[in-house]
Amino acid sequence: MEMYNHSKSYKIGLFVLNNSATNLALFLTFYYMYYTQNILGLSSVLVGIIATMMRLFDGITDPIIGYFIDKTNGRFGKFRPFMFVGNIIIVSSLFAIFNTPLALSQMGRYIWTTSFYVIYIIGIHFKLLVQKVDKWY
Repeated sequence: MEMYNHSKSYKIGLFVLNNSATNLALFLTFYYMYYTQNILGLSSVLVGIIATMMRLFDGITDPIIGYFIDKTNGRFGKFRPFMFVGNIIIVSSLFAIFNTPLALSQMGRYIWTTSFYVIYIIGIHFKLLVQKVDKWY
């Protein structure tokens, strides 16, 4: 029988955990709309516009991050540094979003949550593009 995969089983399992962590972070962002509207008291229309604008931001970040992934070939491989950095960015930005200081003014809350949501989008694309690019190779 011909063997197509030369990776060890534990490495395959750990790579699958990367996708599981991404899905968990995406699941937490479902709570983002509820949190910003019901706990922070922000307008649902403005929060929805911000979330929609982030989809347009994807068109800018995806090619840039893809370029850096293509140019990376280091000691830890092509994908591991991006997975690691993506995880750190995601965890820290979600922590900051869901710990927005309530002492901020309403405009301050918009700026705080939007800034960290932009950072979150960059982190999630580090991880999602790694999964997409890995399928190309």
